[in-house]
Amino acid sequence: MIVFGVRGHYLGIGGVENAVRELAIEATNSGDQVIIVSGDQATNENNKTFRNLPSQVSIITYSDETLLARLKKPASLFYGGKLLLSKYRELLKLYPEALVIARHHLHVLAAHKAGFRNISYIVPSLTDKQGREELENTNIVFRSVGLLRFKVDKLLQKRAFEQSKVYVFSSFMREQVRSSLGQHRNNKRVQKVEPGLDWCRFAIASSVKQENLRKQLGLPQKEKLFLFVGRFVKAKGIHFFIEAMSFLPSYCIAVLVGEGQQKKYLQEQVVKLGLNQRVIFVAPTNLVEDYYQACDTFVMPSTYEPFGQTILEAVACGCRVVAFSNKTRVKTATCELGLDFAITYVDQLTAKAFAQGLETSINPAFVLGDDIRSKHLQERYSWPALLSTLKKNDEV
Repeated sequence: MIVFGVRGHYLGIGGVENAVRELAIEATNSGDQVIIVSGDQATNENNKTFRNLPSQVSIITYSDETLLARLKKPASLFYGGKLLLSKYRELLKLYPEALVIARHHLHVLAAHKAGFRNISYIVPSLTDKQGREELENTNIVFRSVGLLRFKVDKLLQKRAFEQSKVYVFSSFMREQVRSSLGQHRNNKRVQKVEPGLDWCRFAIASSVKQENLRKQLGLPQKEKLFLFVGRFVKAKGIHFFIEAMSFLPSYCIAVLVGEGQQKKYLQEQVVKLGLNQRVIFVAPTNLVEDYYQACDTFVMPSTYEPFGQTILEAVACGCRVVAFSNKTRVKTATCELGLDFAITYVDQLTAKAFAQGLETSINPAFVLGDDIRSKHLQERYSWPALLSTLKKNDEV
């Protein structure tokens, strides 16, 4: 039995939720019983998934009481909250030897308090560090509340590290986790593993399909399209991308797929720079592969990025990539992906330098070869391989 724990709804739009679905499918295909413990369905999410979960997968949902607990019973957070703990206690009675694979620290805490001991925690990010990056330039009230919340989450996440087998997707993340552990860093193994990728879903489109997708999505037919996919928060560096567009010719169009607290600010930036006709905002979608296949270049202007799953997806679809290099002192793991043949690195943390990188990416001389879908990469980024690693370590 494998129990997957995810704080958001299992059909939600996001890399964490997608990983849980993919691992659940692979586990079912390999003959395991699977249960997903998931947050309640959010009413504002598009829950049309690319792959349906097998009927054998059981779903247990719970109401996230984190906000209420912070105000009334903060101590309950140290075991994941009362409602989440009750779900894991019920599961322990039925499956005491189950492997728990958690994607959020509250699930680790609840499972451990309930009595589970085979707990694997695949860390999406350090909540404190990512939170601080995202709070930059926000108003003082929002920032103050956010900093307090992230301090609490830092303590909770550290406790989760101590109660589980810890896995990360990059060396950058591994060092951050070890730093978080402080004096206990040498006593805790933090294992780097590779995430998976659905190589059938993320595939290169023919020129005919690309043309049809642009029509279907309402995108310009002849222009060069630069794509961003992700949350609209400060750490994603989208403001660099938008400003960079002001240095490019009019046939260059930006497509921003996502949502987030900086959306209004970004929209105002677009108006201020006179880019209303050259920046397109698109709501989050689970069919993000359509946009990868329709566009020419994928942009990763992030200043903090623990891994970069969207880069994998974009390159698999044939996109070139533009990103800031480590020379700019951004905190990202882009250089660890093994995809440098497809990436134009920008060595200065400025919009003008980023614009030069964008121009380079659409140069006809920049041709991607067969490396983008090599056997080596498909074996490296494989959901079955990741699941196999997690299960083997459970047997040790």
